[in-house]
Amino acid sequence: FTDLTNFLYRMGGQASNKRFLESMIWGGAFGCFGVSRSQLHAVYESVVEMVSADKKNQAEGQMTLFDTMIQKDNTINKIEYPNIPEYHNSQKLKLEKDVLGVYISGHPLEPFRDELENFTFNSSMLVGEEVRNEAGEIEEIFYENVKDGQNITAGGIITNIKKITTKAGKDMAIITIEDLFGPFEVMAFNKAYEQFKNVFIENNIVNLKGRISIRENERPSIILEEISEWNASKETPKFETIDKKLFLKFNLQDKTLVERVQKILRRYSGKIPVKARCSTTGGAVLFPERVDGSNALMNELMGLIDEDSIILL
Repeated sequence: FTDLTNFLYRMGGQASNKRFLESMIWGGAFGCFGVSRSQLHAVYESVVEMVSADKKNQAEGQMTLFDTMIQKDNTINKIEYPNIPEYHNSQKLKLEKDVLGVYISGHPLEPFRDELENFTFNSSMLVGEEVRNEAGEIEEIFYENVKDGQNITAGGIITNIKKITTKAGKDMAIITIEDLFGPFEVMAFNKAYEQFKNVFIENNIVNLKGRISIRENERPSIILEEISEWNASKETPKFETIDKKLFLKFNLQDKTLVERVQKILRRYSGKIPVKARCSTTGGAVLFPERVDGSNALMNELMGLIDEDSIILL
């Protein structure tokens, strides 16, 4: 393929699906075209519309733009890309991981490798030696590099926040943090949660203090004592979600449910607009709240609304 237009003409079908194309762009699949991901994202919708219109003409028996160019033995390279900068590296990597599940072209913590080595803990230390019985079942796991109750310091990027309400009605959170070697879990019990909850934001790069907790048949976690945003010498811009909207579908006539949904939305304030469609009447409303689109928000909404009725795109 020579460029995005050529790709759309030759692939057809799913290639005209805008969500599919957006994922391809953010995942770096079109790097061979020699233009930035930000430029591709800026034009892909208009290119899809152009190609769709041309294919409609083709179906009606008219010669297409593609046919004409092939006859002239020219490559299709007529897209006018805007003169805009590429996404910042941290932003590009975040989008990459959103669609692929892993970082491919780098890691947002790579500039901080030297500083990370000064901490006493990293996720590679959680590799343990399994002891199995005759039936092959795991009886015990020995960890050479960590022990229960050990005080540690660590750093990484927050990738997920799962808020929990205890039986006593108190809030806590399980925070997934990723360093250069992989993820580890941090338990923020109520006191730590209330003290540091403003730091619990996805994609925040943080450093923390805590102690190791090792329980039988569970992967070790860290009990949080202190956490703060990264204070290393290098600065990493915070990621901002690009051109996304949150779509919900549920019974808008259920006022209690609406209030509960809006209460959740207000807890995750951000820049993403929220549009809801009523599952009974079909009517739609734009909520006044704007949200951050985080996994924590999605997890809470799925407690009230069916997962298939929550779409962020």
